Amino acid sequence: MNSRRLFDKFKEELLEKNNIKIVSTISENGYPSIAFRNCLFANSEDEIILLEPVETSVNNRNLTYSIWFNKKVLIALWNFEGYGLLAYATIKRVIISGKEFEKYYELYLNDYRGTDLAAVWVMAVDNIVETGEKIEILQEQNRYSGIGHLDRFI
Repeated sequence: MNSRRLFDKFKEELLEKNNIKIVSTISENGYPSIAFRNCLFANSEDEIILLEPVETSVNNRNLTYSIWFNKKVLIALWNFEGYGLLAYATIKRVIISGKEFEKYYELYLNDYRGTDLAAVWVMAVDNIVETGEKIEILQEQNRYSGIGHLDRFI
């Protein structure tokens, strides 16, 4: 699948309420961390928007570290059918006040039934890859067609 079609598929999957959405970050000490977040979507400029509800969350701290030191963020989507997408992203900016923040705050209150909004993280997608057991098995079979598991030959 070409990159534009993958990105369009990623945007569609972000809107699916039943999909699991995970934001993966790295701490300043190099420890990985994940956060489950439903309030992820793409804006009209094809940027990924994360509405972060908790000011003091590990996720918010790690995102701050990522923007300061130009670290990548991984957004994982899983649809329970053995299919997932991984988007590697760079944080472009964070919005914490002003008219644009107020627009997202209203959206957060209405669409996500949130109570408070700490920050709006704006990310640019660098790369998207398909993942999941079915895809990885097919990739392995295509890449190593002549190789099999020894226990299957007995």
